[in-house]
Amino acid sequence: MKRYSTLSILMTVMLVFICASASFAVFPNPDGLTSVNLYQGWWNGTITWYSCFATNDLVTAQRDGLTVAPKLSSALNTVAAPVVYIVTNFSQGPIFSAAPIPSPNTYTGLWSVRYLTWQPGFTRVPITNASAIPAGVSTTATNIVVDCPIFAVGPISNPWKRPSHTTAPYVYRIPQGKYVNTYSKQLTVPFWYVYCQHPLTKKISVGQVIIPDAGYATLADLIGANFATNLNQLVLPDRGQMVVINWAQTTNGLPVKVIANQYPVIEDCPTYFGWRNSNLDYTPTMNFSVLDRNLAMISPEVLFNNYQFIVEQFTAGALTDNVIPYYYPPIIQTAVVNAPIIPAQIQ
Repeated sequence: MKRYSTLSILMTVMLVFICASASFAVFPNPDGLTSVNLYQGWWNGTITWYSCFATNDLVTAQRDGLTVAPKLSSALNTVAAPVVYIVTNFSQGPIFSAAPIPSPNTYTGLWSVRYLTWQPGFTRVPITNASAIPAGVSTTATNIVVDCPIFAVGPISNPWKRPSHTTAPYVYRIPQGKYVNTYSKQLTVPFWYVYCQHPLTKKISVGQVIIPDAGYATLADLIGANFATNLNQLVLPDRGQMVVINWAQTTNGLPVKVIANQYPVIEDCPTYFGWRNSNLDYTPTMNFSVLDRNLAMISPEVLFNNYQFIVEQFTAGALTDNVIPYYYPPIIQTAVVNAPIIPAQIQ
């Protein structure tokens, strides 16, 4: 009969415990790692790496495999969506008019698309700076908004984390990046589990989000996201809601328990990834709210897993806005995140 040592049994038990624990992180701790594909563009004459997740335009969603999110249209002609130029008749990446550096900046992760077209008779060369569009190039405005966060400025390599340059030539790495495969151009980043509810069937499920951009400096620092202050310029009715039960709530100086599977709750999630999404209320740009539990009215063992239940309890006074210890603004105000919901690709 096969024998097992006490040490091997102990190590097996510990491994099972660690694996189980890793699946039940409480925000702001991420629940795991996933990969995003990086594509090459340009900003300020420097190679820039980005990825795209959603758009308000059905044709763009079909062509590029993005999730359709019509509410992004409200970012048009506002500082919430600076311009990205796409060249129609020359092979090159897009030219971004903003980046997460230097600070302050106009970057948000959302972009208003304009097309550039080389006219006949002009020598076509790469365009690398949105402030230096060459003569002989015509510009066409569109009503298209794309959600394409920037993850790096400058050549990419490992190790990923490098000091940011605050003066030209700029180099930037999103702090939450873990590892980049320079061959496949895939970047490993954290994801968080979230609760979603189908708008028709009301079925509750667990999805995944990444949070590359945050419009509140404290939150951006906490999770290693790009700081995108102009996200709070989005029209309030066209923002979604991401609600987090305060992981640091205390009472009488003692921490209040947060149950292990208390994931953030999303108001509206896509029904499908891509152009077939039928929940047209979905948007990756959401108000980020942290709520305390009123322990005189509700037990810390209560699980909040859908937005309607949170609204009911908030209205009844069982949940209240939190402004300390991390100084988040009250609900539906200025703490806005760009948090696209992604297909599960756990690593």
